[in-house]
Amino acid sequence: MLRGRLMLADSVELSSKEQDASSDASLSSSGRLPSVAIGDLRIQSATAATLVDRIEDARSRRTSMRIAFCNAHTVLMAFDDPSYAATLRRMDLFNDGIGIEWAARILTGSGFPENLNGTDFVPRLFEVCRPGLRIGLLGARAEVLSGALRRLRERFPQHEVVIARDGYFDRAQIGALTSEINAA
Repeated sequence: MLRGRLMLADSVELSSKEQDASSDASLSSSGRLPSVAIGDLRIQSATAATLVDRIEDARSRRTSMRIAFCNAHTVLMAFDDPSYAATLRRMDLFNDGIGIEWAARILTGSGFPENLNGTDFVPRLFEVCRPGLRIGLLGARAEVLSGALRRLRERFPQHEVVIARDGYFDRAQIGALTSEINAA
């Protein structure tokens, strides 16, 4: 991830070359938050306000962030796919949904302070962060992406969409897509 850019992902897959090149700068540079270990993944415990503050702090310092919202499906996929789990371990992970909440309660006796699912958190972030956020959209069918792009531009004109790509591409296109995202 490039400095001064934010990547939010439900799931991310990088080639080994890209994984080796990515820095370890993330929320840990601001101090690691309390977390819950689910398998070998550490899901950080934070309120939405804390996460927004950390994102804005990173923007001010022009440092990279890699954030993933982990739901039960994400964690189960990581259990079955070591490469996917390794990618997630290089990111700051936050809880998404009741499955992760229940896992935290079972494992630690308490849950998370808030459900930080991406579909609720991201619009909140766009509303409260200072203008000029550079946003990339990746995924969905072309017609769904087009509608989301239109609504995003209408609702958050203070920010800039720098890339919008549907989610239909093959593995051979990942390198070019990664370059396109990094250049945006």
